Amino acid sequence: MTLPVSQPAPLADLSFPEPRPTKKTLATLAQLWASFEAGNTKAAVALADLYLRGDGVPVNCEQARVLLFVASKENDAEATKKLEDLDETGCPAP
Repeated sequence: MTLPVSQPAPLADLSFPEPRPTKKTLATLAQLWASFEAGNTKAAVALADLYLRGDGVPVNCEQARVLLFVASKENDAEATKKLEDLDETGCPAP
């Protein structure tokens, strides 16, 4: 299909940063999410770090904040500290 010159080309799928995540990265993300859902606060902190860096996932500070908040409510000191840091400094620039 050829688009008329006057129309811009459709945007590429921007749901993942480039380069797209590998199967290994996707498997790691799935394992971390499963651990988080089972109550593992360290998995929440690890996922939050990935979202803050955009490592294998799009940068999403709100997702990171939610993960850190949940872990901090379970008295995870690292999550509490990272949440406080995020609140003080804001979202890191991508």
